[in-house]
Amino acid sequence: MDDRAAVCWLHRRAGFGLALADLNAAIARGPGAEIESMIAAGAVASAVASDPWNDADLPLERDRATALAAINT
Repeated sequence: MDDRAAVCWLHRRAGFGLALADLNAAIARGPGAEIESMIAAGAVASAVASDPWNDADLPLERDRATALAAINT
């Protein structure tokens, strides 16, 4: 497996997608450096996406119409 395939495999398995420029930079660093950067202490906090439902104002009613309206807005 060459470095490009190894870096692509690492990011697929970790669940991260890379833009082409980021992929090329990762390939230049090499698989070993990518593993180190992925498990670095600060890497996890910066990789976590914000929760899109965090500030959602969802109704507490449990009827179907209200639930569907909340989902579709």
